[in-house]
Amino acid sequence: MRSDVLSGAHAAFGVRTLLPDSSTLVEMAGAFHDAARRAHLEKVLDALNAADCALVLTAHHFAELLRHENDAVGRSRLAFLAWLAQRPRVWWLASGPADESLGFVPNVTSLEVRFASAGRSGDAELRQYVLDSLLRKGTAPVSQWADLDSLRPELLKRLERDRELVSIVHATGNSFSTETVGALRKMKGRSLDEVRKRALDGLAGLEDDLVRRGDKKLASHRRTATDFLLSVPGEDMPAAASAMDSLILRAGLDPAQITDDMPFAAVAFLAEFKQKVGIAGAQCGLSAKDVGAVELEQVPTCQIQHHIRLVRVGSGARASGSDLADSYLASLSFYFDVVVVDKRTAELVRQVRGVNGLDRRIGVVERARSFQDLPRIAAAAS
Repeated sequence: MRSDVLSGAHAAFGVRTLLPDSSTLVEMAGAFHDAARRAHLEKVLDALNAADCALVLTAHHFAELLRHENDAVGRSRLAFLAWLAQRPRVWWLASGPADESLGFVPNVTSLEVRFASAGRSGDAELRQYVLDSLLRKGTAPVSQWADLDSLRPELLKRLERDRELVSIVHATGNSFSTETVGALRKMKGRSLDEVRKRALDGLAGLEDDLVRRGDKKLASHRRTATDFLLSVPGEDMPAAASAMDSLILRAGLDPAQITDDMPFAAVAFLAEFKQKVGIAGAQCGLSAKDVGAVELEQVPTCQIQHHIRLVRVGSGARASGSDLADSYLASLSFYFDVVVVDKRTAELVRQVRGVNGLDRRIGVVERARSFQDLPRIAAAAS
């Protein structure tokens, strides 16, 4: 185990932290409601506690477990989560320094952007700042989780838009892979409309592509495709050396930093990243000017998710709902000592290690075949 990984939660709280995946929690919920298996569940939790290892819950876990269409299943899982939250050393990610509701990864991203925009640096310092702000010890606010009918819609509403954006990037990545910025810049004599059309040719069948390869749980493939197409820059474009550079400027990027050999997919990602940074900054009360210089490497959650996404797109694999959720959780390996993910995500993380120095930023990411593996996985991270 690298010492820098333990410099966050372990150094701050004196125990290791383990972030389970939703599949493991589903299995644990089944054991909780099965008299014959509940003793095994309690034994595992007692073993983690004895080993000075805390489980961490996030809003992603709740959203995933409560998506089930059967309300009886949803209520049984909610009862398990409420019980689990009151166990010793089950901590939770909050949504803000003064907010006691459960937090999503974007809440972490907002603090990363605030840290970077203030001119601060250093991985250990960033970990400490985020964990001091968002990680809560003790019993989580279970009173908020007693009513499935009010809890589930709110969690899903907060989660859905970001899921859709991830699915769009997955679905369009390969479409843009053969068109470079240089090729589009050479179209100087062509109209802006034609350059835009060339750049967006890969979106012609976006709705169908989302149906075939996007997240199966998207509420509306048509609405998602339409929302993305409507976000494409309009005719009010800044003057530049080429129509392509006008598009780059309109996306909030600097044409001087966009090389000719860069695939248009990479430009689309950078534009998306700038939008995310702007939103994250606004949540912290920062202006677009405040966050304008923030780079991808300064926002570990976005950096890790981005490289996992690139590997997934390159493989041509479908991004299922569980894959997307586990990619979020994997990005939190920068902060927590152990993160449990599914088999596919564990393989993607393995491929991502070593890319642009990410090995020092990604902590222990493991697959659990059963919740009974958790004590062994936690021990391996000591």
